[in-house]
Amino acid sequence: MGVVTTQPDYTAQDAATYKATLDGSIGELDAAASAARGNVVVNGCMRVAQRAALALSTSFGFGAVDRWSVAAVGTVGAGSVTQAADSDFVSGYCLHLSGVTLSGGSEAVSARTRIEAKDAQGLAGQTGSLRVRIKHDLGAAATATVTINKADAADSFGSVTQIAQTTAAIPTGVATDVLIEGQALGACGNGLEVIISLATGACTTKKVYIGDVQLEALSWARGMAIRHLGVELARCLRYFRKSHRTADAPGAANLYGVVYTLHGGTVYNGSYFHAVNFAVPMRTAPTVTFYDPTSGASGSWRHGGGSAVVMAAGYVGDSGFICQNNSGADISGTSIYGHYTADAEL
Repeated sequence: MGVVTTQPDYTAQDAATYKATLDGSIGELDAAASAARGNVVVNGCMRVAQRAALALSTSFGFGAVDRWSVAAVGTVGAGSVTQAADSDFVSGYCLHLSGVTLSGGSEAVSARTRIEAKDAQGLAGQTGSLRVRIKHDLGAAATATVTINKADAADSFGSVTQIAQTTAAIPTGVATDVLIEGQALGACGNGLEVIISLATGACTTKKVYIGDVQLEALSWARGMAIRHLGVELARCLRYFRKSHRTADAPGAANLYGVVYTLHGGTVYNGSYFHAVNFAVPMRTAPTVTFYDPTSGASGSWRHGGGSAVVMAAGYVGDSGFICQNNSGADISGTSIYGHYTADAEL
């Protein structure tokens, strides 16, 4: 026997009720469409971590967690920027600032991510909402400031205009959500920037955790939605990639994932000898760094004779590059091999 569904009898409703019903349905469809498009923050889940831990400093730099750069205000005595597993976050992971030691006045830490113009254009003229989760062990409530900026020129964040900002008191030891909801994003098609700051005060060996960051074209901040890890990693590869295996930071001295080339004769100084192609095109032509698989030193590979070969990258584009012998000498041997990273971060 089939399933019988009963449709509302709109002929028995007045025009206002009918319109309200339709408007509600359209709103649900809009929300579903936005949810399908999803979080425009790449790695807001903090699950992808391709780099090594970074020493905290007063200049923004990328630590272990992809797409997130971190800086401190004040005099930095110590601190490390890494990734941590933490069940207080929906994703199970977070950006972890450990051993934070600051002094000198106005002490704070900030985490920043940027959304390129090609993604931000889909939010232009839309209403958006942002969700962030923060935790710390400072011993007393601390003020968090969450800011959304827009770039004044496409993919150029040297000059930005603030779209929205909110503050919230974060209790010590309690993972707390900070929301910006129903915000008109305006002409944000040049790119977006999210900055999450926490006023730590003078502190010694403290911890700050940031995660579950989600920005969507919705009028409310829905719960954190987790993408498949493979999808998140593919999105991160648009901005940073490495030849090393996932568990190894750039500069790891081993042969796992190494680019290995065989040649039958001499590789002359200045000659190109091997093409590296990216499976996922990068945002723009990246900065390529070579790593010696034996010593871990940057700038060189190894050849079959065992010596280091100074390397350069030529014909660098968003789809790959060609390796070049830049050693100042011709290389004889059967192979040249090594690791690389390619960086196209904003």
